[in-house]
Amino acid sequence: MVRFFFVFLLFISTTVLSQSFFHEMSESQIEETIKFVHKKNKDISNRLIHLSNYFMKMPYKNDPLGEGKDKPLYSFKEVDCVTFVETILAITKYSNLKDAINFLQKIRYKDGEINYKKRNHFMITQWIPNNIKNKLIKDITEEVFNSIKNLPKNRDLTIFEMKKNISEESYSSLLFKKFKKTVKDLPIGLYSVKYISLKDLIDNLDTIKIPKGSIMTLIRSDRADYPIIISHLGFIYSYGGKYYFRSASYSRKHKEVKDFDLKKYISFYKNYTKDSNWPLIGVQFFQPTLK
Repeated sequence: MVRFFFVFLLFISTTVLSQSFFHEMSESQIEETIKFVHKKNKDISNRLIHLSNYFMKMPYKNDPLGEGKDKPLYSFKEVDCVTFVETILAITKYSNLKDAINFLQKIRYKDGEINYKKRNHFMITQWIPNNIKNKLIKDITEEVFNSIKNLPKNRDLTIFEMKKNISEESYSSLLFKKFKKTVKDLPIGLYSVKYISLKDLIDNLDTIKIPKGSIMTLIRSDRADYPIIISHLGFIYSYGGKYYFRSASYSRKHKEVKDFDLKKYISFYKNYTKDSNWPLIGVQFFQPTLK
């Protein structure tokens, strides 16, 4: 009996580890892998990063998920930056794939109701406030900022705040006209967002304290014809004394889930967007509060 159990464990380990990434695995192998990682990692942040390893090189596809008709409710074959984060949160919470997929819908939709009009389409008006309300994430931007402000050289630093007034006119650009026609009850109102400037982040990456597995969002300048200011998000982890940003990237060079040296990444986009009409200006941090 003992020998049989050992052989069974060896079979499971071989099956789980026989393929490197989720997009190369069958659904049964994916579930076995998720359960294997849950058993190995009781700590939430370690589990989250460990599971995200299996998403590396997963192809990028814009808006890959839907309501289960034209687009699937979930996918381990392709992701965009938001569905990458959502799916990781779901499988970090639950090792059972059915439970994880059900939980994914609570992250993606207000009140978990699978309906396009109830989907958390926009970060500052829907995704962030709804998932904070559901106690799935918490804003730790000020905590991270204070880890650098409390140093003697940084006592004069201040955290930045943007007040974004979103009205129907905010959806006037071509990018959002289709959405405006589809969803009549548009998210509108005054929203306040605190963020850390790119300069303060870059200058203090050697001393800043960002919890492993934190979600980082990229903040852009305010555009009157855009209802959004967040253009990208992903996870943060550290290795060898450096911070890395893991996200589903879409650029000329990279169209997949990839790791980036955080300092190089932020420095590049700070310079790349500085002369554009929608420059990158700062970052926010959120901690998953899964149990």
